[in-house]
Amino acid sequence: MRPSEDYFIDLDRTFRELGDVDDDQSEYLALLGRSNYKKWSDLLTHRRVIILSEAGSGKTEEIRNAAKRLISEGKSAFFLRLEHLTDAIDEIAFEEGSLTDFEAWLAADHEAWLFLDSVDEARLRDPGDFEKAIKRIGRKVASTRQRLHVVITGRASAWRPNTDRALCAKEIPFAPIQTAPDDGASGTGKAQESKPQADANSSFLVVALNDLNRSQVEAFLQARGISDTREFLEAVERADAWSFTSRPQDLEELVGFWSQHKKIGSRLEIIEASVDRRLAERDPTRDEARPIQLVRLKEAACRLAGASVLTAEPNIQVPDGVSSEAGLSARDLLPDWNATDIAALLARPVFDEAIYGTVRFHHRSVREYLAAVWFRDLLAKPTSRQTIEQLFFRTQYGLEVVVPRLRLVLPWLAIFDQRIRDRVERIEPEVLFEGGDPSQLAPEARRRLLRSVCERLAENKSNHSVTDYAAVQRFAADDVTDDIKQLIKQYKNDPKVLSFLVRMIWQGELGSAASEAIAIASNPASEKHLRIAAFRAVEAVASPEDLSTIRTAFAAENAPLKRDWLSQLLFRAPATKHSIAWLDQCLRKVADANPHRADELDDAVTGFVDRLAIDDLPTMLTCLAALLEKEPLIDRYGCEVSEQYAWLIEPTAAGLSRLVDSQHASVLAQPLLGLFRKSQRAGCMKPVVCAT
Repeated sequence: MRPSEDYFIDLDRTFRELGDVDDDQSEYLALLGRSNYKKWSDLLTHRRVIILSEAGSGKTEEIRNAAKRLISEGKSAFFLRLEHLTDAIDEIAFEEGSLTDFEAWLAADHEAWLFLDSVDEARLRDPGDFEKAIKRIGRKVASTRQRLHVVITGRASAWRPNTDRALCAKEIPFAPIQTAPDDGASGTGKAQESKPQADANSSFLVVALNDLNRSQVEAFLQARGISDTREFLEAVERADAWSFTSRPQDLEELVGFWSQHKKIGSRLEIIEASVDRRLAERDPTRDEARPIQLVRLKEAACRLAGASVLTAEPNIQVPDGVSSEAGLSARDLLPDWNATDIAALLARPVFDEAIYGTVRFHHRSVREYLAAVWFRDLLAKPTSRQTIEQLFFRTQYGLEVVVPRLRLVLPWLAIFDQRIRDRVERIEPEVLFEGGDPSQLAPEARRRLLRSVCERLAENKSNHSVTDYAAVQRFAADDVTDDIKQLIKQYKNDPKVLSFLVRMIWQGELGSAASEAIAIASNPASEKHLRIAAFRAVEAVASPEDLSTIRTAFAAENAPLKRDWLSQLLFRAPATKHSIAWLDQCLRKVADANPHRADELDDAVTGFVDRLAIDDLPTMLTCLAALLEKEPLIDRYGCEVSEQYAWLIEPTAAGLSRLVDSQHASVLAQPLLGLFRKSQRAGCMKPVVCAT
């Protein structure tokens, strides 16, 4: 069910500034913690903002809600449709705020926010209508523009970076307030408005909406009443379908399908439906104004995708782009298309904004799929198959190899073409794990492929891309469970192959192989990472009783217990008194912390402390207090603590903070009172004044 226009889910959306940094660089900077993402609180302080994002991203709903929120705070804000401003500024153009309030603001002396939606809608009837609307609004606010904030939205493909920004800078300029130099007498300067300069373009902040992240997707699902949120997200994980949850409109449709069928479909089904949906025009008015058959749109998109992967150039020029040299030219690649139809194609949400002045396919998987469809259609024609296959395979030093540039297209193409698939299996079968949708392969082909990959892993012939998290997710399914069980027996002494197979059980939730996972998880002689994968597999496919038995047996193993193993078991332990006793037993036998390597055990203990019921906390903290007193003691954090267990001071402080916040009486009695003072001296807790 589609949401009503008045129903808005606040997802705390973020924006990225569009400039010379492309999406790949932005993602890399985000991973390094160096992203400069902005929120609405940042945008509303700017005087001139352009928001460019494609259909379905939620930009219209976002600016409408921003206007409503400002109005509710008693501020002047107005949401207008640009297409209604071409002939006059009248009441029909105002969807939030009113013409009366607007006229009142013009006569007043306070700030206001003007939200104008959208560039592409304004150009739908006539390309010149956007210019008319901007000039009309510019004349209307000419005397008040210095106290006006303007936010304009549009699709990236409809925005002309040079001419449109120049138009807006001319018709709705903002002159920064400058302070005149003092005359040396009074010692003070005088604020004065500077004249708009030729480079007024720089006053416009151009941003794009970021895709939804996991926490925003979860918030959306909760707001939509999805009770089995975890089950939905696990289905998305298994289908490697996160790219299809990145926009509210796509997520809305995926949720609708899930609500009806309790599944989201295979990866191929998802991507086919997504491409068709993103290429089709959802707005009937737009469709009537620029009708293009879906099959023609898809053929053109496939051609652009093929050119993109062949040239390794992801960006495609939009009309009037900042640089005529940046990106592929759609006009050159689509000579049988006119400029109007090209603009309509690039405006479809299968494309997204990239470097300023260009668009790119919304996600790399979409580009790879469409390119594979293009190559499939070429192979179906009386074209030289040898010529096409030479693009994918080469012979070097007598060995056939896969051409790296087109490697990620092959998993999709292998689904569509038997001869390509046979050749990939013979040369490098791991490629079929790296993308596409392996579930579409025939069961016998999947079993043969799994055995071949295990053999190559055992012989160190694999490049290990096959063990990638997403690769395992894409392949794991019930139809290969029996083969996995047989292969576990065959490679019982090869931890590398075993780890790969156990991850199949875990990520594919292959319950029929639960006993194999339990056996490995129960074996203290298992390789470290193999046993961690087995713990996760047991949690995914076995019963809580099985996992409890493994925890109990682990606590009885010979010391020292591996910290990584304890961390994994503790992350999944229920927050009960029984678990407190188990953890106390394990901590007394756990290996010492290594200051030179990453360690998750302190986080695991803190998380467990946070999950405990408030009345069970004193029992846990009493156990931690005894460990912190274990000799030999050292002077750490300004107090004496156990040298072996000093790392427990922060989880201890987390528990004490919960007791203090709840005003629990136990914090005023020993041993917690002494523990409380120790944590304060260590700087892990702020001083607290207790009143009886």
